Amino acid sequence: MRDKSIKLFFISILTFVMGNVSACRAIALKEWQQVYNVYSQEEDRFVYQNFNATITDLDEFVNKRNSGFSLTIDAQDYLERYKENPHAQATLEAYQSQLFYFVEESVNELEKYGFFDTINANTLITFTVNDYIGWDGWNYPIFGVKIGDKIYLDFEEGRNNVLNFVKKKINKSLGSL
Repeated sequence: MRDKSIKLFFISILTFVMGNVSACRAIALKEWQQVYNVYSQEEDRFVYQNFNATITDLDEFVNKRNSGFSLTIDAQDYLERYKENPHAQATLEAYQSQLFYFVEESVNELEKYGFFDTINANTLITFTVNDYIGWDGWNYPIFGVKIGDKIYLDFEEGRNNVLNFVKKKINKSLGSL
């Protein structure tokens, strides 16, 4: 009788754990689908914005370009560009407190054009991002990169790269349900 109780206990625990894992994957799928919907459609609620910034830490930037790096945003330039936006100050503060990253396809393009060889800690770079925040701990993907008049990552190409990245996340979530 005791062996049967132990087996039932472990089966109950296993069922509980598997149910929670499936629920977490379903939540992740929903979140990534929301990200895809925002980035693939032009919505007034979430906008693409350009801003000038310098690299805060060049080593961090080069080593964590796929996972998250800090930027020093030119706040005066940003607020001047978006002075008509009533949420400009709040958006700027969100950008300043979060990390940014490049998806792998964009890193490959930037490497091809010599971007990482061109920059240093004082290089003023124009980035294009979307002000959408997916969840706590969100890092902003970068959609476009320009230094002066030279475009290293065109917005449309960067956007397609991010959308491909998100599609992979969705497919991975679907495959694990």
